[in-house]
Amino acid sequence: NHKFTSVHKEEKPHHCDQCGEGFTTLFRLQSHMKAHAGENDFTCSVCGKQFLQALNLRIHMRIHSGEKPYACHVCGKSFCQPSAYRRHQRVHTGEKPYQCGDCGKQFARASMLKIHQTIHTGEKPYNCPICGRDFSHLSSLRRHQIVHTGKKPYQCGECGKQFTRKLYPHDARYLSELDFF
Repeated sequence: NHKFTSVHKEEKPHHCDQCGEGFTTLFRLQSHMKAHAGENDFTCSVCGKQFLQALNLRIHMRIHSGEKPYACHVCGKSFCQPSAYRRHQRVHTGEKPYQCGDCGKQFARASMLKIHQTIHTGEKPYNCPICGRDFSHLSSLRRHQIVHTGKKPYQCGECGKQFTRKLYPHDARYLSELDFF
């Protein structure tokens, strides 16, 4: 269903039947399947997560230790995993290797392309458990759910009225023609 092209290996066409996790190669999927079969040999002493290879456990341990050996030479931001560092580099290069097969729009991340594609498919996988309304994006569902809490986190600085959403339409009432010159 999802049409997209990628020039990077971060596309994950191989999916686990048991948990749905995606992998770049069939070998990685097969290694992952061993985890479901209880064949993990390396366990994190902090959180209990299991790994098939010692290298993967060592990389994972950086999350707990705070070690971030991959530093961006442009902005100095550091990362604990090389894949996160490579993904970050696109912020500076502007590279967008994931392209929508329907409209040609390009994205820096495969996950953003997948979200975009719901525009073309009409898919609305996020359902509000309270009222049943469906949403294309998780962020839209979360924004909607504020309505059910009764909270009104946004307040107008002019009149004090509170709202469940940002105030742009309401704020326009207080703008005069002089504000535009």
